[in-house]
Amino acid sequence: MDFFLNKYLGHNVLLLQGPMGPFFKRLSHDLTQNGAKVHKINLNGGDFFFYNTKSANFTEHLSEWPSFLSDYLDDFKIDKIILFGDCRIYHIQAIAIAKLKKIDVCVFEEGYYRPDYITFEKYGVSNNSVIPRDSESYIKFTEDRNPVSPHKVGGVFLYMAFYAFLYYLLCSLLWPFFSNYRHHRNLKPNEIFYWIVSLYRKCKYYFLERGFMKKVVEINSGDLFIVPLQVNVDSQILFHSRFTSTKGFISHVMFSFKNYAPQQTKLVFKHHPLDRGYHNYSVFISKLVKELGLGGRIFYVFEQELSTLYNHAMGVVVNNSTSGLAAIDKMLPTKVCGKAIYSIDGICYKHSINKFWKEAQNFKIDQLLYGRYKKYLIQYTQVNGNFYKRIKVSPYKSGLYF
Repeated sequence: MDFFLNKYLGHNVLLLQGPMGPFFKRLSHDLTQNGAKVHKINLNGGDFFFYNTKSANFTEHLSEWPSFLSDYLDDFKIDKIILFGDCRIYHIQAIAIAKLKKIDVCVFEEGYYRPDYITFEKYGVSNNSVIPRDSESYIKFTEDRNPVSPHKVGGVFLYMAFYAFLYYLLCSLLWPFFSNYRHHRNLKPNEIFYWIVSLYRKCKYYFLERGFMKKVVEINSGDLFIVPLQVNVDSQILFHSRFTSTKGFISHVMFSFKNYAPQQTKLVFKHHPLDRGYHNYSVFISKLVKELGLGGRIFYVFEQELSTLYNHAMGVVVNNSTSGLAAIDKMLPTKVCGKAIYSIDGICYKHSINKFWKEAQNFKIDQLLYGRYKKYLIQYTQVNGNFYKRIKVSPYKSGLYF
């Protein structure tokens, strides 16, 4: 990411929480080499493990965080903040304080186009992003750099799992020193149990789902609606959705499908791999299937490739997952039930989900509009690379506005 590092020359940069792993430590090194003075605040044992030199540790109660951070920003004359995830409670407060002090905040997040990109935006990401939400802005857009194919990242799950294991292990071991910390997910030693469950379910459903493509997908090709599920504690659900839980979203989709979908169509729910160890909606979905009389029309899978399912789909329904972008990339009619940056007229189906089931086959994505939207999104919000796996230096200069 050398192309943007010179923008931090002479600046005092504060790093807050980053992705699990050494990414922020490496970023700090690169920023320093390019003339920035970098500071870091750790909030828990995992943060400390991956960044334990030249850093400060905040160990007080959350209520003390605003005053601590405000003083820190003043004392070290911070003029830029970089963080990962803008909906974490510490980061929400940090962004608010930074706005009052007119300090720039730049936010990392998982890529809109994964796994070859990560997201980096000023002010906020996803529904907090400041990019335009109207089709006219993209119709007028012309790319100001020569497009170059990104370096391919490849599989990252094992890298991410390894760093996550270390992160949560150190959070548990160092909990006595950071006992006031509040996390969006469990940080106790029993967290390892969920990773064991995840591995067990991965193996279990790999065998149980053998033949699913031939027995269900291929013989129903063109009559399938795919519903990618999200991590239940994902900020997209907690902050940017009309549903309070994944179960609420599932219920909404199934009731609508029962009442309005053509009889020959089938519905496939795809479980999110990062939520595999924490939730299993088999019983919940089976109960709804019986109540609604949808036997033989509803399927729930763990280990099927989403991209392969898309190849046989009539349409895709999402809450607000970036899986919707992957579907649109394949020119699949996509209905967004929550709030998403790509929920734009001409790109997504904008009428009710009740109408979507029958009208999906006739809905056409504006290819010119989407092509320009994708180029805009990549040029202004995406960085070729990955938080957990190193690749070669990106081959192009970006227009990221930070």
